Amino acid sequence: MMAALGPLGVLEIRRSMVLQALRDIQAAHGNNAAQVALVVAGKVFDLAAVGLDDLISPTTGIKPIHYQIAKEGEGDRSRILDDPEIVAVWNAAPALGYPFGPIYQLLMLLGLRRDELASIEWSWVDWENRVLNIPKSKGGIPLTIPLSDRCLSILRAVPRIHRQDTVFGTVTSWSWTKAKLDALSGVTDWVTHDLRRTMRSGLARLRTDVVVAEMCLGHRQGGIIGVYDRHQYLDERREALLKWEQFVLGLVDPASKVVALRA
Repeated sequence: MMAALGPLGVLEIRRSMVLQALRDIQAAHGNNAAQVALVVAGKVFDLAAVGLDDLISPTTGIKPIHYQIAKEGEGDRSRILDDPEIVAVWNAAPALGYPFGPIYQLLMLLGLRRDELASIEWSWVDWENRVLNIPKSKGGIPLTIPLSDRCLSILRAVPRIHRQDTVFGTVTSWSWTKAKLDALSGVTDWVTHDLRRTMRSGLARLRTDVVVAEMCLGHRQGGIIGVYDRHQYLDERREALLKWEQFVLGLVDPASKVVALRA
């Protein structure tokens, strides 16, 4: 978690920053990871306080309920960004620069998990077939993600760093950057994972077939259907993601809007 708080001195770190970092860790890695991060951060601040008379640990008194951690299987987050918030976050993202600017815009368009996107490698991008091949997802299965012209252009604009296989390098300081994005966009009380839920909800608004929408998230079909239906729905997913992208870009630039959604 300390890396997530960015290049700040211990006296600059506020309780709100710690809470946001814990929310991000919980959303990406679960309750146990957030609880471990809180314990470790508390020990770090306690050690720092030995030599700093003015330091009051920002972790003091923080409990799971404060960073909205629920028991497993309970209290799942339901936050999605509304249309003005989508516009605000999209427009603010480029000001973050590399690597977070392109990361946040791609997360909004593709609905990938944060860490899945942040760790992609150049060799996984199939420019000719316009897909991103992720060898192993969170569910342990490979993913083939259709890429639009806009997504490809975002990736082409990412600087190529000599002898660096990953597209975005080693990505840290998530919480510090997320706080900056909140300030730039004016959108608060959300975590990065909410972009994934926003995209999935947008697909539903677009009347996307449920199977296709779930496969856009990399979810497997369950039960007997999953046993017998082995179709990958690549063309269908490409069409669905393109419609979502057109909607997002239509919000950002109404003059280009070509897809109307029903609430």
